[in-house]
Amino acid sequence: MDVIGMPVKKIGRTTGLQKGNIVAFGHGVTSESEPIDRAVGRKPANFYTDLLIAPREKGKVFSAGGDSGSAILVDDDQNRPIGLLWGGWPEDIGRGRGMEDLTYAIDLTRVLKTMELELL
Repeated sequence: MDVIGMPVKKIGRTTGLQKGNIVAFGHGVTSESEPIDRAVGRKPANFYTDLLIAPREKGKVFSAGGDSGSAILVDDDQNRPIGLLWGGWPEDIGRGRGMEDLTYAIDLTRVLKTMELELL
């Protein structure tokens, strides 16, 4: 839980360089968004994510469609990778419930462990 409040950044295909802060770890949300429900074949749809990221500047977004797969880096002088972006752009999850500006990312440690890899 010590990652909450951590400043992060990413460079995405659609939005370019964006900066944000981790606002939650191990977050879950139930969405009743019709396009998502149709895509996963059930209603309501449940989503779980390791890292929930909010844009640092009010009125900005941290990600948009096409940014998925972007590396999330700690915004410090070492630029340590911490996660991989997988979704949460404004037109999608959580419409109308204050979730529009949030981005979802998976913890890079979990990805590396699953793939039996280590970061050098």
